[in-house]
Amino acid sequence: MLIALSVLLALFVLGQLRCAVMTVLGVLWRPNTASSAPVPAALPSVCVQLPVYREEGVLGQLLTAARRLEYPDALLTIVVIDDSNGPAQEEAAAICAQHAAADARVSYLHRDNRVGYKAGALNYADTRTTAELVAVFDADFVPDPQFLLKTVAPFADPQVAAVQTRWTYRNADTPLTLLQAAIFEAVFSFECVVRTRLGVPALFMGTSGVWRRTAVEAVGGWRETPFTAEDVDLSYRATNAGHRIAYVHEALSSCEATDSFLAFKNQQRRWARGIFQASADNAAGVLKAPHGRLASLLDVSVLALQLSMPSALLLQVLTAVMVLVGYPRSPLWLHEQLALSVLFVFMPVGFQLALGQRLLHDDWSKRALLLLRSFALGVGLSVAVWAGLLDVLFRSRQEFVRTPKQGGTGLVAGNHRSWLRFSLVGAIVEGLLGLLGGAASLLALTRGYSEALVPMSLLTLGAGGACIASIREAAREWRRRSRSVIALVA
Repeated sequence: MLIALSVLLALFVLGQLRCAVMTVLGVLWRPNTASSAPVPAALPSVCVQLPVYREEGVLGQLLTAARRLEYPDALLTIVVIDDSNGPAQEEAAAICAQHAAADARVSYLHRDNRVGYKAGALNYADTRTTAELVAVFDADFVPDPQFLLKTVAPFADPQVAAVQTRWTYRNADTPLTLLQAAIFEAVFSFECVVRTRLGVPALFMGTSGVWRRTAVEAVGGWRETPFTAEDVDLSYRATNAGHRIAYVHEALSSCEATDSFLAFKNQQRRWARGIFQASADNAAGVLKAPHGRLASLLDVSVLALQLSMPSALLLQVLTAVMVLVGYPRSPLWLHEQLALSVLFVFMPVGFQLALGQRLLHDDWSKRALLLLRSFALGVGLSVAVWAGLLDVLFRSRQEFVRTPKQGGTGLVAGNHRSWLRFSLVGAIVEGLLGLLGGAASLLALTRGYSEALVPMSLLTLGAGGACIASIREAAREWRRRSRSVIALVA
């Protein structure tokens, strides 16, 4: 058990060390948030693709923002690719018809099935356009009017396959929504900034970005199976083929974070599953280092960071078990528990999230304090990441459960069984972890395992808080579902 503890601690340390290095470099190389690249004289043609599924609540807002993009009319088309059916599809078609009547650049494509999900929709649209560039926005995004004018310049370099931009969150005012915002803003402020400064391809984040259409075609298009991390997979395949992904450190769009904890955990499980699968599938290309050994090192080390917090959770669980069984304390045990406690108190990931707020927001102190309240939600995130990893290891084919957008239907509607199963199992796991941490905390006091008190106390508080949040969210969604059923019957 001590060997397993050592391995997990090493993985945790590596992830935190990577985070610390990227944080320091990101601060030293902090770029100007305003784009300084001149607009090229000869502008390329652009197709703005908007893949949607049951997004009628935000589709009007999205189309309004897309129509406000400042770009020559003759060079811009806006395409909605809708996978909805029934009343949702009819309403989406009506919204698009209203906008198309006022703006000839708007068109509507409907698919009769969801084969390939978002990736399938993008492939479907790519075969129906001849535009040089393709801009992609998720349904809840609102692009800045100058988005295209500030992203076309990097494509003057023929090696650039894509451009990613930073975005902001309009509703980062609760522990859950701010946690989501802080995670992405840290990626933008540190990961993407450092990669750009080192001359290493940046990351494509799935939305608020632009692709060279021929580059997408050259690597085989968007991959539709067996997972839904189409952005990570296409990034790997494009960079492995020698292309570059540029990054513009300017907030050129805004979006809504989900305010549902259960939807957030489902989303993180899906993302983790896709990231791990994409990493495994493209590992050979990454190790060939088409952009140099440093690029390969950064790509490989991302997995250590991805597993860092889940490893911390397993470290706490293993520590709890060792306390419960009265594992004899050796010098190595004491050193590992001391290191674990110090890392938990001075965790680079936490400092990076808070520092990202400091770099981007004037009210950073208020936001940093709000982040402290999201600690328990991080435990739920770790559980979801492990669920995604297990999906890959055991080749589980989980149903794709969309993340509901503002104005959309509740998470339960349309995905009742899968939602109920995952939410209940997740809450049970979190509750058991909280009880395990509580029992180990009490025994640590009575048996003198003082070195284990910090990780055990944090496990109790974190897992217990995540369990309470899960149950509260489940009850709220269940009541919403019940009211909907009653209304239909009445």
